Amino acid sequence: MVASSTEVQAQASDPSSGRRPGEVFIWRLRSLEANRSGGSPAGPSPTVSVVVPTRDAGRTLAACLASLRAQGYPCRVVVVDNASTDATRTLAKDGADVFLEAGPERSAQRNYGARSCPADIVGFIDADMVLEPTVVEEAVAAIGGGAGSVIVPERTIGSGFWVQVRAFERSFYQGSDSIEAARFFRWDVFERAGGFDENLTGAEDWDLAESARLLAPVARTAAFIDHDEGSIGYLEACRKKAYYTEGLRRYVAKRGLSALRQASGRPWLRQPGKLLNLEGAGLLALKAGEATAMTAALARAWVGSQLTASGVGRQTSIAGDDGADAARFRAAQAAASSSPLETSPLQCSKLAIRCRRLWLGMLWSVRIWRTTRHGERTLARIALGFLAPHWAGDATFERRDGTTLVAPANSWIWLPIAEVLVDDCYGLDELAAELTEKSCCTVLDIGAHVGSFTVAVAMAVPSAQVIAFEPSADRVAYWRRNVAANGLAGRARIVQAGVGGQAGRQVLAGAANLVAETTGATGDVVDVVAFEDVMRRVEGPVDLVKMDCEGSEYDIIGTASLVTLGRIERLVLEYHPAPQANIVSLFAKLAEAGLVERWRADSVPGQLGVVSFARGAR
Repeated sequence: MVASSTEVQAQASDPSSGRRPGEVFIWRLRSLEANRSGGSPAGPSPTVSVVVPTRDAGRTLAACLASLRAQGYPCRVVVVDNASTDATRTLAKDGADVFLEAGPERSAQRNYGARSCPADIVGFIDADMVLEPTVVEEAVAAIGGGAGSVIVPERTIGSGFWVQVRAFERSFYQGSDSIEAARFFRWDVFERAGGFDENLTGAEDWDLAESARLLAPVARTAAFIDHDEGSIGYLEACRKKAYYTEGLRRYVAKRGLSALRQASGRPWLRQPGKLLNLEGAGLLALKAGEATAMTAALARAWVGSQLTASGVGRQTSIAGDDGADAARFRAAQAAASSSPLETSPLQCSKLAIRCRRLWLGMLWSVRIWRTTRHGERTLARIALGFLAPHWAGDATFERRDGTTLVAPANSWIWLPIAEVLVDDCYGLDELAAELTEKSCCTVLDIGAHVGSFTVAVAMAVPSAQVIAFEPSADRVAYWRRNVAANGLAGRARIVQAGVGGQAGRQVLAGAANLVAETTGATGDVVDVVAFEDVMRRVEGPVDLVKMDCEGSEYDIIGTASLVTLGRIERLVLEYHPAPQANIVSLFAKLAEAGLVERWRADSVPGQLGVVSFARGAR
């Protein structure tokens, strides 16, 4: 490329012209030090780029960017966004020097931002962090003194008991170079280290810091970063750790046993005297929950990979299919029974389900006790359900706003109540805020179970008229009881039938799992109505469809026309294990119908989770 005349003149007046990049950087640092010490006239100071990856960070991003603008040493602020749906993009465009878009994860965002805006020194700050005014200046000085990377110690801030526990935990790590990861890097060190490993999520900071440590000395600043965690709950903290489990596993596979010792190091265990307080007890409880969540996540991920590899999953073929899936399912069962010395995918699935139930039971117990009235009575009833099922009766969940739901205590039928009322697994708080503006709101609850979602949406949206579908007679009885108990009988009605791609009769095997009668499955035979027929009987647009039908979603959406799907304004969908091609096709058809994904919460990545769509969400 031919340089312009302005560029040529600039090079002639710049003593650094003609030098290699590394030489330019060293010359700039020496010039800066000479200028500060009153020596010879200085040339240009080292340039600094600070990359901030974001995704729906509207709550904290403004404070983060303001702290970067207030630094005593100037830096170029680069925000790299990953499809945010809140105010993040507006805040970034107003407060950053450079706004970029990249994904799919934080490591890729960081690499893209750094290499799009290279500088002598590159820093990486999260959107929920606020820097003290001298952080960048101290990092530049440390690198000028010969360091290749710089650690900035962090403090945890926020509100609530579990944030206090996190702050208490972090106090044990301050000063530990093996646990606190570097935030600023000399450019040549960052490049020689290979940047962030984009296969890691959660452990990428440790990984890059370890590579940089082998190339040049590590320094640390006296100034702090405040890490704003808002108001984090116990389950949220455990789920976050579970989300990072796969990245940590890959990190250990890459770095070996020394990385495992570093990742599992618990300096607070070496100071047991400091744990004799409320925060110490909370820390032990938090670590127990995180360990359980990580173990369950590893088990679910392994089982999911086995099911995917073997083609075995929850089979939900409906009348009229060719029966190939059912044949594979029966073949897998036969193989499992004929190979007692080997652990089959189906046996692993049962083990994973037990591990998941144990983990969920521990976590839900805490949440139920904290968020419901008379939570101790509910938990006692559930415990009795495990110890003496015939004497347990019903468990009653009473939310603080007066919403009351009951379900049998001697099985896991109560769990969806906790998921909806306690954890808001369908994002109903956000949906209700949108739907309350409507004078008349139509909601379809497909897979209504005992009525937890029906009751929750009707209580949250006064104008909601709910049409529910549930094939199990036992669940329908509880649905009617729960709707009546909350005074909603005039605003909700139920159809005792399953929903599928076409009308007919099917076997109800397991919890609302519909399979073709030709598969040989045992269970009650129930009526199934076609989704197209359901939509034809509803006038106008459907404001919200909630779909939790244990795998039948592939047939429902696969056979629905784009015109029918085009009448749906919002959709919250629990998707279930299936061949990856089916899942991709499912989401692709919804996108073709104009429904845009807003968020997704995976239980087993790519196999099991809840996803929310809305028309024109972005």
